[in-house]
Amino acid sequence: MRAVELNDIAIDMNKKAFNLGRLAAENPEQLMQAKAPAQETSVDDIIATRSARLKDYQNEALALRYQALVSKVRSKEEALGGDGSLTLAVATYYFKLLAHKDEWEVARLYSRPEFKQQLQATFDGNLKLKFHIGGWPLGRVDPATGKPVKRGVGQWLMGSFHIMAALRGLRGSVLDPFRYSAETKLAQSLLQTYELDIAAILNCLHTSNHVAAVSIARLPEHIRGYGHVLQQHATDAQEERSKLLAQLHNEQAEGQIDIVQLS
Repeated sequence: MRAVELNDIAIDMNKKAFNLGRLAAENPEQLMQAKAPAQETSVDDIIATRSARLKDYQNEALALRYQALVSKVRSKEEALGGDGSLTLAVATYYFKLLAHKDEWEVARLYSRPEFKQQLQATFDGNLKLKFHIGGWPLGRVDPATGKPVKRGVGQWLMGSFHIMAALRGLRGSVLDPFRYSAETKLAQSLLQTYELDIAAILNCLHTSNHVAAVSIARLPEHIRGYGHVLQQHATDAQEERSKLLAQLHNEQAEGQIDIVQLS
């Protein structure tokens, strides 16, 4: 502890980190219980929380769009006597696609007062920020690999973040300078595909294909990262999607045949 004090850098944080490390080595279960985040306890909690986030992300209209689709799924599933797992999946992963972490959202998150408060609570002294940006217009592409190369930018970028956060309503409009980027196009494609898939599920949902429907609704769980990593995950998910859609319709047909035979 004295060595941490003599180092004179983020003393309180480093002492806490040291003690947490000791606890993790001696009693990891206690550490996990102490640090576990509060859990959303119901689908209603998830819908309410995600709706509020979408208002901050973009506007009220986006939150209503989210609520409308989740409500349709919920009504359909409840009519079939389902266990709510499909509604939960759509409430979780439709939000993920609607709230894609694009340039506008990065700017909004950095410009929130919570970011500055977190820095002040974590570090001591006068801070200088440096951002490493891989996207347009600050990043560049390595001609040899075709992959983005990040560029270090000073804290003057915070001013731009505040302006972008105020103008995030331009997202997706003709005035959006990022609307033609590869990631924005991929995000829009994933969202449109998901909405089409959920519409197809609503048209054919049956007790016999409910499990396949839930698996389709959960596909965005596996689509993570940025750039080429995101693209690869999206490609892998597309292959799984094709299999699940075929399973969805096959199981619906089998279920209908079973009903006819029973009648």
